[in-house]
Amino acid sequence: MTQVAHDSFRDSNSRNMRDSTGSDSFALYVMLPTVAMSLGWALRGTIGGGQLGAMIPGAIVAACLCELIGWSRSVGIILALGAVGVGLGGQETYGLTIGLLRDSKTVPWGLLGLTIKGAAWGLSGGAIIGMAFMRSKYRWHEIAVGLVLLLGATVLGRFLIDEPRLFYFSFHEEKPREEIWAGLTLGGLILVLYLMSLNREFLSTQFAVMGTLFGALGFGGGSLFLAYGATLSEPYKNWPWWKMMEFSFGAMFGLGLGVTAFLVRDRLRNLVRESGRRETSQQIEQSDLVDGASAVEVAVLGAAVTAVTIWLNASIPHRASYSWLVPGLILLSLLSDRLAWQVALSITVTAYVRDFFRGGVERG
Repeated sequence: MTQVAHDSFRDSNSRNMRDSTGSDSFALYVMLPTVAMSLGWALRGTIGGGQLGAMIPGAIVAACLCELIGWSRSVGIILALGAVGVGLGGQETYGLTIGLLRDSKTVPWGLLGLTIKGAAWGLSGGAIIGMAFMRSKYRWHEIAVGLVLLLGATVLGRFLIDEPRLFYFSFHEEKPREEIWAGLTLGGLILVLYLMSLNREFLSTQFAVMGTLFGALGFGGGSLFLAYGATLSEPYKNWPWWKMMEFSFGAMFGLGLGVTAFLVRDRLRNLVRESGRRETSQQIEQSDLVDGASAVEVAVLGAAVTAVTIWLNASIPHRASYSWLVPGLILLSLLSDRLAWQVALSITVTAYVRDFFRGGVERG
């Protein structure tokens, strides 16, 4: 399935690069990522929960950005890193934080927590999407170092702040939940600072900053629907205010990424033209890790990657289980566009089907 999608998307985008340089319509950059990610987030909240479910809107918005920019080179890698990057924030727990909005005394603390969590989600997601577009500026081992720093800082932030509950937003007398917002925030921040220190490009930083800002506005602002709904009487109180929050968060996150892509579109198009020439041996090689493999062999490898990812994500006894998988998934995607399509689509679709047959998802 993903091999067919890969070939179709590759051929389509090759034609687009010959005939077009993408769109210059600001309205399209605003509308397409906003609507697509809003719907993707609502879909994730309905049936594809957790970090694997959060890969759905990540892959969708990455595809939208590629289409708008006119990006045709290794599209599967962009989609894979978009899915994995946005999936990082799916480790957030926020159900009990939203519960704070039901009591007027705890509404401010709940809104603060949701705003911070939205910012953390947008920070890492935006940074990795930006890094995906700018990957030719780095050697593969430099990206590997950045990903290790991302993981290490995530674990450190969780150990120093989340576990001792220095700033805690998931109060519950009987079933308090583990949090990871501080770990994700520190991890994303360290990754951005590391990329900045290499002084190769600052586009990934722009995506990270806008992702942080619009993620905070989307989650914190979208949660106002829930706070408002809690004040109403029946039957209006039973309106799907949670779903309104999901639509809002996805829309704002997508809007931030779309606006950023519009502002840097010329630089990205120039990069596509420049990188059409063969990259030097000091950069990430253009050759595919599975060159020579048949479509069937790639599909088998993709199925293995999917199965191992889903199994490890459920088996690693750590709140940041998905963070441990991110370096491997991203490096695998960078080294093989064909396997990147498997990461972008096979994992998300399989997780979706699994959750569907399990009867839905547990709220964050």
